[in-house]
Amino acid sequence: MCPSLSVLSARVAIPSLLVSLAAACGGDRIVSVNAGSASQRVDAHVGDLVNIHLWAGLNGLYATSPAISTSAVQFMDESIETGSGGFISPAGPGQLFRFRAISRGTALVTFTPMQDARIVVDTIDVQ
Repeated sequence: MCPSLSVLSARVAIPSLLVSLAAACGGDRIVSVNAGSASQRVDAHVGDLVNIHLWAGLNGLYATSPAISTSAVQFMDESIETGSGGFISPAGPGQLFRFRAISRGTALVTFTPMQDARIVVDTIDVQ
């Protein structure tokens, strides 16, 4: 007796679905850099999330939309980092900027201070 067509289809579809899910999960590798207020060079791969942590201390915050020189990297979002209990450090808040590596290339990301901090220019190389 031959297996029905629907059983054969399920035997083929389920492994294909599992392979697709495994490949999709591998795309969310996270590259994190604690830059403080110094410029950095970051290596990433297409599909990676790139987290850049900035801290300017009492010199203030950086603008929430950094300038990006090419389309190799896409800005995702920015957030204020808080300590345990949700409190901001008395020494000044840290900021987390998140990017997605979209295509191969090099992007210069310029963070502009809103007060007296230094301008930070990070280089993200996407492989």
